[in-house]
Amino acid sequence: MSNDKNALASLKAAFPGDAPSLRLNTVSGLRGPLATKSEVPIDSTDVFVADFVAHKPLKRAHKDVIGYYRVQAKHARHIPVSHEFIGVNQWVRLPLPATAKRWTRTTRIGVVQAADHLLRNVKEAAHKYDKRLDFAIKRVDVITPARFHGARFAAAALYLLFDSETAVEARGYVAEGGGAFGRPQALYLGPQMGETAGDSCRFVFTAMADVDHAYDFVMNVDGTHPTKMVLKAFMGPERKQQYLTNTITFHPVTSESLDETGVYTPQSMQRVAANRVVQIGDAIVAAKKPGWIEHEDDLVATRVFSKLFPAKPTWTDTP
Repeated sequence: MSNDKNALASLKAAFPGDAPSLRLNTVSGLRGPLATKSEVPIDSTDVFVADFVAHKPLKRAHKDVIGYYRVQAKHARHIPVSHEFIGVNQWVRLPLPATAKRWTRTTRIGVVQAADHLLRNVKEAAHKYDKRLDFAIKRVDVITPARFHGARFAAAALYLLFDSETAVEARGYVAEGGGAFGRPQALYLGPQMGETAGDSCRFVFTAMADVDHAYDFVMNVDGTHPTKMVLKAFMGPERKQQYLTNTITFHPVTSESLDETGVYTPQSMQRVAANRVVQIGDAIVAAKKPGWIEHEDDLVATRVFSKLFPAKPTWTDTP
């Protein structure tokens, strides 16, 4: 059990802003039915100690499912060290209900539920943003990672804002920042497509981030589909120095294609993402720039992580 305790400490050190109480499950793979309770606790996650990347998708999906996306995220750190990698995830698109505050939708890549999102329905979105827009919100589509066997990896999610229930093209958008264990953290409004949604971070994704850093999002669409969302991260609210660029591209995929690719499991993404935190943190320490690491002592402890979980990553180095 000491390894379990070390793994738990390492995960919490890697992701201090989203550090839930974890149940370490040492089975060799995913077994058993998917939990479909109306409110799966968002403060707990199963971590499967297994060497896997994908799992069979669910056979059935809720009738409201609009479609699925293969999402590729290029993570490029510029300072104090340079580090790039590409992550692959799968997101599903659904319409938010008009007023319901508690809801669950089963999709082929897992469960989407109100508790995993800061905007739960159209009424909430309109109340929060109508006065800041030049149109009234009548429909909202959420494009989001799902919760698969209790786990969710959700560094970001997206809401498309429409001025009528039958509109084809979105007028604006809201980017949602989240955590490695699926907890939603902050919202960033883009009044129009192509306009910047900028604000202070307001949460800490890794030990190398800070609440007073600033994020700028820019979202682009091609007709009905999102094409690219770019996140730029800056030191301090004055945005004096950019240290990170995340470029997220969206590729629509069919439900049938999921039978071939399988579901990229959030559990393996969590392991690989933590390994990346270790690599970047070690590089910063080696460059003798520890001031960039808010929790340096904890980050050093995450080095045991790669020894405990030798996963085949769904993330690959750029050429």
